[in-house]
Amino acid sequence: RSKAVRSRGVVVNVHGGGWVAGSIDGDDPRCRIIAELARCAVVSVGYRLAPEHPFPLGVEDCTEVIGWVCRNAEGFDAPPGKVAVLGASAGANMAAAAMLRLTRRDRRPIFQILFYPICDASMAWPSYAENGDGYFLTRRDMAWYWDQYMGGADPTLPLASILRSGDLASLPRGLVVTAQYDPLCDEGEALTETLNAAGVATECIRYPGAIHGFVSLAPQSSLTAMALDKVAELLAEAFDGRASGNQEAAVEG
Repeated sequence: RSKAVRSRGVVVNVHGGGWVAGSIDGDDPRCRIIAELARCAVVSVGYRLAPEHPFPLGVEDCTEVIGWVCRNAEGFDAPPGKVAVLGASAGANMAAAAMLRLTRRDRRPIFQILFYPICDASMAWPSYAENGDGYFLTRRDMAWYWDQYMGGADPTLPLASILRSGDLASLPRGLVVTAQYDPLCDEGEALTETLNAAGVATECIRYPGAIHGFVSLAPQSSLTAMALDKVAELLAEAFDGRASGNQEAAVEG
């Protein structure tokens, strides 16, 4: 992006990886696409990973970065206050938890995008029974990830199982993306319903035929390209002060 072109805003990206893996480099292709399409700056968080750094240390790292970017958007050639947060899977979980930890005095992000978020340690949703084996992310994987992340702490704590938080009204409006063949599909859609019930305008799009992690296939997958085009469209609207209508939808495939 040319320095002569003013950024619409800044996106803070929180990578996925079950709290134990993933990296800034791994998300770089997707971040570059979003930066180009939405004409924004992207800041990725290299948070500490479990099991060496269990809950809530990664959340603390994300909170610090999000808060700092909110206070310093102008340093990225962006208007003050124009900050959005994007997270995928475990990154979506920690992104939401980090925003819940911001104090009322902090500047806050104006938009959030959560790709197939981990929301509930119970793993009792129907999509776990339907998609818990054979579609990349398994129920067994998720049980192991939760154990590594929590380090013996209670996984139903609201900052871990974010669906159990009573303070979701403090989160910004945004988009939740789910995948048809993902054990996390139902809890992501339940989070959307809970956010809207709390007065947080949130759109949910389920991508048919998609598995967990599909937005990490950029730029190879046409389905990923479709999802990122939508993300860029909503980010541009949010940064430019244009609101889009709330809806729950499935992409026709």
